[in-house]
Amino acid sequence: MRLFPLLLLPLVAAAEPTTYTLDGGELVVLVKPSETTLMRGSHHVLLTQSFNGSVKVDPQDPATCAIEVRFKVDSLQVDPGDARSRYGLDGETSDSNKETIKKNALSKGQLDVANHPEISFKSSSCSKHDGKVAVHGDLTIRGASHTLTVDVDLSVEDERFTAKGRFTANHEDFGFKPYSAVLGALKNHEELTFVVDVTGKAAE
Repeated sequence: MRLFPLLLLPLVAAAEPTTYTLDGGELVVLVKPSETTLMRGSHHVLLTQSFNGSVKVDPQDPATCAIEVRFKVDSLQVDPGDARSRYGLDGETSDSNKETIKKNALSKGQLDVANHPEISFKSSSCSKHDGKVAVHGDLTIRGASHTLTVDVDLSVEDERFTAKGRFTANHEDFGFKPYSAVLGALKNHEELTFVVDVTGKAAE
């Protein structure tokens, strides 16, 4: 009996990972004031919609993902548009205060944009966790890398990709201290909250 060559092949071809180019959404850093200082500061949203990166993922096994994202520090905007209300913050920030806050955030003692113009994230591995994808990798700020894990809601449909996640890290993880003024009477909290809400399309 002659065997047909096709019988030697897997009955179902394994899905190939697809690479998606990020093309929309936003990356956010939420800054909150310290609750132990004499003066009470304000929460602020630092947001950028100008970033680039890619995600490689197998739709049948999201745990095989590989992610790279980076953006220019000076692309961060302070409390833009309706960002404050969308992130549960009251009130508004005047344009002059936005300029001052951004100047302070980009200063040498903070994000140090002059010497470290980019913030980036690169995954090292992924795993499934409680219905989400746990993305393990390194976040680099001010040239210092900090290893962390982000639980991501990941969705792939046709040629589109979406990912949403939230995580925290501390200033000290990247070698600097929270912004302070008035001899320390006004100071930001040590903890920073990061929000990821991005979309992408299949790379051509």
